[in-house]
Amino acid sequence: MFKSPWIWSWSDLELLREEYPNGDTRQLAQRLNRAVASVHQRAHAMGIKKTPDYRKFLALRPDSWTKDELAKLRELYPRTNARILAKELNRQYSALRVKASQLGLRREFPNATEKQCATCSVLKPADQFYTYTYRGGKRTEQPRSVCKMCLGQRGADRRLAIRKVVISYYSGGTDVCACCGEGHIEFLSIDHIGGGGGKHRKAVGNFYAWILREDFPPGFRVLCHNCNQALGLFGACPHESEKESAWGT
Repeated sequence: MFKSPWIWSWSDLELLREEYPNGDTRQLAQRLNRAVASVHQRAHAMGIKKTPDYRKFLALRPDSWTKDELAKLRELYPRTNARILAKELNRQYSALRVKASQLGLRREFPNATEKQCATCSVLKPADQFYTYTYRGGKRTEQPRSVCKMCLGQRGADRRLAIRKVVISYYSGGTDVCACCGEGHIEFLSIDHIGGGGGKHRKAVGNFYAWILREDFPPGFRVLCHNCNQALGLFGACPHESEKESAWGT
């Protein structure tokens, strides 16, 4: 299981800075336990590039593609999903696209009524895919490579991963409500200690992503939805009075 592509530790980022410019990306991805595409994307976002010397080294390497692989690429690339074809050839998607470009191969986009999803590999009706707006500067209604269901699941996984990180941080790694000790993550939320949480959430949009972007600002804590609602509606949580009475006895 790869690590989340959106969350990088400080040590991972340091290793990326040191090894990416002159190192093999596939080996670096294995050390980081991440997908190769995730490593490339993060390096691009940080402005890290391969050095000219390393690019020359790559250009001088012998071609590792066999004749059978090249023949299959020429035959199938124009009308086959490139990600699925990369899996069949046991190649990285980016490497397949580069080789196809070197061979002068172009994709053909017929008006298909069905398409195979690159993620779940299921053949689905074309209306189960979102469409590209433009391709090559021209408007097109060709379906995207990943179906709506898989894209939705990908977004849900990303939101859950960010939520877990935020809750873990503000709970000190305990992942429980600061008031009642509730430990089911489905019941937990982030509370604005000073109040005004509703207005703030509307202002920033995706609240958990905002916290991650702002590098975990102070002024928040983890409460379950019951305790949070009680504070918002009544100004105090019943658990607080129960604790006070228990301590008084």
